[in-house]
Amino acid sequence: MKSKKVILSTFCAAMLLGGCASQVNTKVTEPDKPLMSIGDTTITRNDEYELIKRVNGPSLMIQGIQLLIYNKEVPVDDEIKKEADEMLKSYDPDSETFLKQIQTYGYKDKEEYLNQVIIPSIQSNKLLEKYFEENAEAIEETYRPVVAAIIETDSEDNAQKAIDAMNDGTSPEEAGKQYAREGANYTGNDTVITTETTKLPTRLLNTLNETSDDGVLSEVFYDDTSTDDKAYYAVKLISRDYNENIDLITQSLSSNQDVISGCMVFYLTKYDFEVHDQYIFDYLKTNTPEYLVTRPDLTE
Repeated sequence: MKSKKVILSTFCAAMLLGGCASQVNTKVTEPDKPLMSIGDTTITRNDEYELIKRVNGPSLMIQGIQLLIYNKEVPVDDEIKKEADEMLKSYDPDSETFLKQIQTYGYKDKEEYLNQVIIPSIQSNKLLEKYFEENAEAIEETYRPVVAAIIETDSEDNAQKAIDAMNDGTSPEEAGKQYAREGANYTGNDTVITTETTKLPTRLLNTLNETSDDGVLSEVFYDDTSTDDKAYYAVKLISRDYNENIDLITQSLSSNQDVISGCMVFYLTKYDFEVHDQYIFDYLKTNTPEYLVTRPDLTE
């Protein structure tokens, strides 16, 4: 474990020093120092470094860079420590089963698991929340989030009744209890609708995007299909205010891989991330070229 941490530190230092990769390879100090031998074969520090780099190098490097960003942007404070302790307690950390499980993954005890897994996961969530605040304009432009209450019904008549009820002052949740069809995905609760939403009629999505005033939409929307099991929708636009709804928007988009990648790119750019090892550079160029933020031409 200790050796792996040294390798990880070496990767991070190598990646952040500045300058672009150009047939350059990082090295460890004392590369010829023997670590182990079998028969007449000796394994040196450099042998181990090259092996780990080629087997786990890219993932180790990204993990290390993430930790550096976390500690700069969302450093561990009392609030994070308290949340981590509470999360650890929920795992029954003193049980033999839990200890055996984390030791299987290479953690010697619950403290190491707390510091290396739980705390970074909390920092990751907080970094994403911060990203939604600091990159609000771009996120809003890309995903066009709005909050709406949608009621999915089994007939045009019930959808119209839901619209009339909401216009008369009935809350969307109560109207949903009356008119939503059995097994409905939308029952009148506040829902974030974005450009990533695909399970609703196109006309409904376009109308929400084009509507500026909050309130009940007069139109009944229906599935753009010719199946007999059509769904009909009553809709109330709740809010287009990004700042007012930032928690809901963050929650809605937090598992989106493009958002997660965009967060990483945002902070890699902020800290002028550059790669100095040709193998790592080539790997990222092939798999995640957007992470090579000093080479935007690679994503064109």
